[in-house]
Amino acid sequence: MLEDTVAIQVDGETLRARPGEPVAIAMLAAGRTVFGRSVKYHRPRGAACLRGRCDGCLMRVDGVANVMTCRVPVAEGMVVETQNVLGSARADLLAVTDFLFPEGMDHHHMFTRFGPINQLMQKIARRVAGVGKLPDAVQPVVPARPLEVDVLVVGGGRSGVNAANAAAREGATVALLEEEPTLGGTCFKRGEPFPRPGPPIDLHRSTCAIAVHDDPTRLDPDGVPIRTVLAQKMAPGERGLLRIEAKMLILATGSAEGGAVAPGNDRPGVFSARAALTLLEHGVLPGEHVVAIGVGALLQRAIAQLRELGARVTGPVRSTQVTGIGGRPSVEYVKVDDTKIDCDAVLVGGPSTGVYELAGQAGAEVRFDGRGFWVVADDRGQTAHPRTFAVGRCTGRGVDADPRDARPQAHAAGALAAELDQAEGTERAPALPDAVRLPAGRSDKVFVCRCEDVTLHELEEAARRGHRDLEAAKRYTGFGTGWCQGKQCVAPCARLLTAVGGEAPTLPMTPRPPFHPVSLAELAGLPDREHDGHVDDGVEDPAP
Repeated sequence: MLEDTVAIQVDGETLRARPGEPVAIAMLAAGRTVFGRSVKYHRPRGAACLRGRCDGCLMRVDGVANVMTCRVPVAEGMVVETQNVLGSARADLLAVTDFLFPEGMDHHHMFTRFGPINQLMQKIARRVAGVGKLPDAVQPVVPARPLEVDVLVVGGGRSGVNAANAAAREGATVALLEEEPTLGGTCFKRGEPFPRPGPPIDLHRSTCAIAVHDDPTRLDPDGVPIRTVLAQKMAPGERGLLRIEAKMLILATGSAEGGAVAPGNDRPGVFSARAALTLLEHGVLPGEHVVAIGVGALLQRAIAQLRELGARVTGPVRSTQVTGIGGRPSVEYVKVDDTKIDCDAVLVGGPSTGVYELAGQAGAEVRFDGRGFWVVADDRGQTAHPRTFAVGRCTGRGVDADPRDARPQAHAAGALAAELDQAEGTERAPALPDAVRLPAGRSDKVFVCRCEDVTLHELEEAARRGHRDLEAAKRYTGFGTGWCQGKQCVAPCARLLTAVGGEAPTLPMTPRPPFHPVSLAELAGLPDREHDGHVDDGVEDPAP
């Protein structure tokens, strides 16, 4: 058995792991649930989503800080270290901050009355702020690679693969980006059929689109700015940026689950339903005594698989029934109404929100429907931008869209348009039927933003002080400005803001690039000029 594993060092301890499995899953398989500490209150943090959409698995890997260990496969001799602690992951002396500020920290008004104390606190804050330290060595520049295609499809689930196949059959050159190592999206997790990529398609696995840029100084013959999409290659040996020029962009980015709104909702051992299914795919049991919270097909499937494997599962219970999630340092119990249920893991399902950030950058309209943000597209997938289409779950459809017919029509200039017929029976899911029930009491913090340690109490305080719209509340509290850039928190904060006296949002915060964290070494590999004879500042190179 040992010859089929590799050895990695985690805080000085040797762990055996299966070759190729993510570091985070190897640690969970070994029983390590606490990966680090949060940025402000230094509360225990652990992997929660296992898809690069939270801060829970950030660690220092081989001398490089802030590595999402759910995205990095293990390698022989790899050194993994906890960061952002004074002590260890399980015993961090700076965790006293959590005790001293039980209702949250108002950094806007703290110690501002007396000048000398304020100056001292600023010095202390500068020393403890931030996450991680500089790398052990200077990282070499990774040159970006150019790519030109007729159609770029982002998302390798059923909708994305069907759209890519249809466009390729019509003779278009097609590239397909999928941020996971394998295609399928949630199809396999849901037990749904999945199409194979058929015609010749330039397939890029473990590749995340991070930015869309339209160059107003370069127009196609129809007068539309030339579009460039930046994508980050994340697989070992392939790291770097792709600089893709595409005539048409099809977004099939799917949806993402939200978290539970309950005291202690940030504890290690609280997993999304999708994360639980990912663990099961790798042969790792999330827990033996599990409490399931929420709704959704993924949650129901995770419950069924856990019970088949002999785990004891309580629920699913409604999120409004949960009055606390407790344990030190990881999950040990859940309070449901007046009943305390012992457990070693919690699974959370729904409510979902569309993965809309790239669409917002690409000129599509994004709207809030009371439960999440969704890309606005008609039945053909057409968005507000003439070269941007959106299909599948990112549009808020009840099931994955199936663009059965993508008929690219060649314009005189060679640009492409497409008609993307959505599958029948894909009505937009209704808004949440029940109002959000705010947890009573202050027995523990309720987190609305894990990356920046923003609590529900702080969101309430923002609304009380007049920061009642989504953008103003973000600027006051800092939610959505952390490592995940709002992927986990913006939709829940939008739902909660109205419940604490704020305004009901209609639009999201401005989605700014890059959509996913990217290293300076990768950004430095981008060319200075957009094309021969043009530089970014519009000034030609001087004569030699």
